[in-house]
Amino acid sequence: LRLVKRATQSSEVLVMMSLSRGDIDRATRTVETLEKQSPESPITHNLKGLVLRAQGKRDESILAFETALKHQ
Repeated sequence: LRLVKRATQSSEVLVMMSLSRGDIDRATRTVETLEKQSPESPITHNLKGLVLRAQGKRDESILAFETALKHQ
């Protein structure tokens, strides 16, 4: 369980680093993996919202942020 949590945290950091470097493709792939690993996590949905916003998908990003709030 501890290793899964660490892997998830590493993936979360990777999404943020990828976005900060403008690597939206990598951020997208990583957040898709996070969705499979932690579909109920508000952090996952928040990161998905950030990725979607970076992709210019405003309406979809808003839905992801709203989902994150529901899972808190």
